[in-house]
Amino acid sequence: MGEARADTGSVIGAGTQTIGNQALADGTAQSPQGTVSSYGADVGVGEADNITLATTNKISQTIATADADFSLKQQSGLYDDNIKGQFGYFDYLQHAYNSQVVGRFDGVGDFAVIPQRLIWTVRDDFGEASLDPFAAQTPDNLEYINIFSTGPQLNFRPGGVTYATVIAKYERAQYQTSPLNSNRILGDVELGVPLSPRSTLAFDVNTERTLFENTVVNSDFDLSSAYASYRLHGSRTEVSGKLGITRVDEQGVTSSGGLADIELDRKVSPATTVSFSAGRDLTDTLASFSNLQNGAIGGINTAQASVTSGVYTLSYAQLAWRFARERTTFNLSARWESDQYPTGRTAEVIGVTQSVTTETNASALDSSRRGGEFSVQERLTRVISAQLLGSYYEQEYPHAGFAITAGGTRYEDSRLGGSVIFRPGHALDIRVRYQHIDRVVAGVDSGTGYRDNVVFLTIGYRPRLETDSATAP
Repeated sequence: MGEARADTGSVIGAGTQTIGNQALADGTAQSPQGTVSSYGADVGVGEADNITLATTNKISQTIATADADFSLKQQSGLYDDNIKGQFGYFDYLQHAYNSQVVGRFDGVGDFAVIPQRLIWTVRDDFGEASLDPFAAQTPDNLEYINIFSTGPQLNFRPGGVTYATVIAKYERAQYQTSPLNSNRILGDVELGVPLSPRSTLAFDVNTERTLFENTVVNSDFDLSSAYASYRLHGSRTEVSGKLGITRVDEQGVTSSGGLADIELDRKVSPATTVSFSAGRDLTDTLASFSNLQNGAIGGINTAQASVTSGVYTLSYAQLAWRFARERTTFNLSARWESDQYPTGRTAEVIGVTQSVTTETNASALDSSRRGGEFSVQERLTRVISAQLLGSYYEQEYPHAGFAITAGGTRYEDSRLGGSVIFRPGHALDIRVRYQHIDRVVAGVDSGTGYRDNVVFLTIGYRPRLETDSATAP
């Protein structure tokens, strides 16, 4: 259900997600061979005053942590790859939880079997998702998810400047706990006509078949789309848009809905960039997990709970603004999202407290989310930098309990934190980080909110390369 979970709990991401290392922006340089890379690692210790995110009877905990992150982009005539990873290990010294590793990995590689003609693509997305959408996001409320896909892409020009692309792909989804393991076969055909050296008009038809291992709590489905797309690559502006229709065949019932999407990236000035996107489409939890988006804070995203395998209508709009000068970086993002499930169908609820078949409409699973994030980073001296960040998200389930309990629930999650970074040398990185988390709950679960304060001291190895921006401490 939905996109990125930016209100991830207290200590789970304290070493990597919350008081942002902004690690993937550190130590970045581009070589003449077309390689861009970054990497870093930290060890440290922290303290949380409410490790279980409880409303009452709070338990403090000391946490030892080690984390690492990396990113790599390579381009050549034979292969292109783009990978990012960020992982953290947490050892709860008073044994409130077992030690655990959390993180996120997204990687895609394109390998030229026949250069410019036949490309083989391999992609993998790994991370965590919540199990119960109504419970605090503690280590006991997480599961690992891995989605692997691979297949060929054939490019050819049937005539003139017109081009055609044919894609076939196999995808495997593996869940640690939820009964959502599945195999998916996808196919796509795109015909395009360049309108100018910078713009292209294309027509796409794609289809996918999803087959679940557990068909007791899941229903196999077919999802197909047909749409026209437009792309413009300007010197300062990039625009892309889609308009079409999507059709789903699920539980023997066929339905369709409009598909619309627009993305705009504009370099307003040498220091300012604005991005906007909005859309509406039929999708499912697997696609949402693979396409998680970071907000202004960055870090490890944790997906929302996959309470059902059914297809739903996703409507969203998001805005991002970035200002970067020699010593100052400011990021701001906002997102609105609505997930609506089809009426007139039943849905099997999974991963909450038990498997329960809802005898009412699947629309009982509807939810909406809105909020935003900000981060400000300032280089105070040659070796000292400071960062302030915060977020606020409101998640609403109008039918909380998924027809098990009457009435709705609204969660308001806010976070405020900061860090001081000391870099006395080329690679040594010492950070003190603090964050405060606050959850307010209204509706059926009113009174189940919590507060938590976390502080960490970490020492890391993060080499600063010659082309590092002064805004990446």
